[in-house]
Amino acid sequence: MLVVMAKAADDTPHFTSIIEEPDGTIRLNVLGIINSTYEEQYELIKLVNNMLQMPTSFHDDFFTTLIKLMDSKNETIKYESLKTVFYIANNSTESVHLLVQKGAILPLLNHLQSDDKNLNHISLHVFNIILQNDFLENDEATKSNIISALINFLECKPADEFILQSIHIMASMFTNQNNPLPLNAVKKVMPYLLIFLKNPNFEISSGSAYCIFLLTLDVNQKYHLTFDDSVFVELLRLLKTKNELTQQRILTLFSSLTEKNDKQIGILFDNGILETMKEMLLENPSLENIMASVIFFQKNFFGSQKFMEEIIKSDIFSLMISFLESDDTRVQKYISGMFLVGAFKGDAKHILLFRQAKLFPALCNLLIKDEKSYDKKVLSNVLATILEITSKAEDYKCQIFQDFEECGAIEVVIRLESDEDDEIQGFAKEIMLFYDQHGNTCSKRY
Repeated sequence: MLVVMAKAADDTPHFTSIIEEPDGTIRLNVLGIINSTYEEQYELIKLVNNMLQMPTSFHDDFFTTLIKLMDSKNETIKYESLKTVFYIANNSTESVHLLVQKGAILPLLNHLQSDDKNLNHISLHVFNIILQNDFLENDEATKSNIISALINFLECKPADEFILQSIHIMASMFTNQNNPLPLNAVKKVMPYLLIFLKNPNFEISSGSAYCIFLLTLDVNQKYHLTFDDSVFVELLRLLKTKNELTQQRILTLFSSLTEKNDKQIGILFDNGILETMKEMLLENPSLENIMASVIFFQKNFFGSQKFMEEIIKSDIFSLMISFLESDDTRVQKYISGMFLVGAFKGDAKHILLFRQAKLFPALCNLLIKDEKSYDKKVLSNVLATILEITSKAEDYKCQIFQDFEECGAIEVVIRLESDEDDEIQGFAKEIMLFYDQHGNTCSKRY
């Protein structure tokens, strides 16, 4: 072990040694520096910053000392120690945890309320790093205090850069599930998010939409958030941008907010959401875009009897049918699952519209294709959709059976009656039972 003494004992005896461990890491021992001169404290901070350029391990007492220096009456020490805290926080999760354990939150909150923009800036960065790690020490009270400090900070109308940092902190906090944010804190911050939603800076408005999205996820259902029509108009404005990630989040956000609410779904229609979604998917039919669109259809449009007919007749519905031709089994699962929900929620009139939209040949082709690749989920979705269609369309059963026969699906269903999977076998048998029961009224080949 290599021990390097800082200076002679009668000179600066305030930190004892720099120690090189057998594994090559460097450890700094600190004694009494908090009671030394500002010059010596500054020298220590410079030394630490140099040490951070190599593998370094600090004792707990060093973190305690550094956090005390963050509250120094000397502005230079205060600022330089805060910068060092930021560098250390970037160093490792373990370091961040030690900073939180040793009480870094309170001086950070103080710096956030400072008139010094440099202190504000770095404090926001450190808070974001801390909150990205869901430490149990960040309890409800701590998170509420951070929200209150952010609100006070935002009241001073900071520059866009600081607003964006604040939004990132909120997003990190809303993502965390250890000690989730109390409802009263959410209510306090929501007006600011709604204001930011209208901000001409796209990063701020889309970041605000992302925060609202996080607060409406299933894990946050306890908040029971509702919004007036103007919020939907702003979200639709953002949806029309060409930012893919923002579009995905807003579609998913709509899925949480407007389910079965015909008035709000009507706002989406009036603002051309079907056309916007079509353009999004034509421009980039990525798995993520398709997933967001599928969730949106399932939770919103297929839940609204008022708009379902218009949806089925739309261009985007035809586009979604075309995705059944994809060779990506993930896309097949999502799209076939979507049409299963549509068949389940639709009535006989909707089933006839499905037929007019050429859904049945697409389902048949997927069934034939997937019999060879044999993805159980896709097979189950397609068979369940066919069964739902046939059970609801008594008046059109002959036309439907004719469609299935012409595209060769009946032969596949017959083979699947002997499938080793109980669910697939059950669906196939129920379809054929229904088919056989109507043999006297429809022309049958079997």
